[in-house]
Amino acid sequence: MGDLLRDRGDLAGALQASIEAQRVMQGLLAAEPNDVRRQHDMYISFAKIAVIKAVQGDLMGALHAYQEFQSGMRRLAATIPNDASWQRDLVVAHASVGNILRSQGDLAGALQAYREAHATISRLVAANLNNADWKSDLSVTIQNIGDVLFAQGDLAGASTAYKDSHAINST
Repeated sequence: MGDLLRDRGDLAGALQASIEAQRVMQGLLAAEPNDVRRQHDMYISFAKIAVIKAVQGDLMGALHAYQEFQSGMRRLAATIPNDASWQRDLVVAHASVGNILRSQGDLAGALQAYREAHATISRLVAANLNNADWKSDLSVTIQNIGDVLFAQGDLAGASTAYKDSHAINST
């Protein structure tokens, strides 16, 4: 329901629906705390709430929700390291935290988050060189690193990152 309301522009309603859905998930998870699928659903709910808060301009609220998503996905990805979809969710979590930090002017924090995303997506690409989505994620992650390096005045580092990103897109 929250996604539908968000898509219709009712951000307040979307946020309320997403928070309520998260409460229901918390109850289900309390009944079965070791159910990793329910844990995953809970962490995804933080990402959905973060998107709405970011669109509303509540960057601190969005950052907090993305950090919850990131923390949860770190735990799940470590628990089941061969689950590529959870590894990719971890990449999204790192990148989302980086995006908010960058928009807040925390370039060092953003760079750290993007580098964490880079490490994870690099492992996925190395395991499957033919996955175009993962290669695209890798390219975007390197582009983000380049953007932060550029903003920090590291023109040589930014240039290298941009070249690396372009090279991925060329293969």
